[in-house]
Amino acid sequence: MKIFKQLSVLLTLTFIAGIMYSCKNDGINKPSKQIEKLYSYVKSKDYEKAASLYCTGDEKVLNQDELKKVEGLLGMGNEKFEKKGGLDRIEVTEEIIDESGLNASVKFTVYYKNGDKEEEKAKLVKIDGNWYVKIG
Repeated sequence: MKIFKQLSVLLTLTFIAGIMYSCKNDGINKPSKQIEKLYSYVKSKDYEKAASLYCTGDEKVLNQDELKKVEGLLGMGNEKFEKKGGLDRIEVTEEIIDESGLNASVKFTVYYKNGDKEEEKAKLVKIDGNWYVKIG
């Protein structure tokens, strides 16, 4: 009887710890958060960090040469944003994660400081527990 009581307490504590852990991490590693982080880096012109959030179309993390190319492209893309007064903010409108939990699609609106806005969509893939924006 004493063993059952101890086992019951242990299982209850394990269950509570699991709930607390999942609540603590809820939303931290979501595809939409990666998109928000990406645009935050671009807005602050930290193209190196922004480039590190991309992967190839065949779902591989970028090598050093590819990272440098993406950094350059992000810089050129930011020129487009500057013509519209710069990035103001983004708003995620939809996030869909497939059943495997490894692929996602995020729809979002990019708002510019001049009042313009654009609807965008990104595909993401989870590699080694982290979400990356797919190129191509």
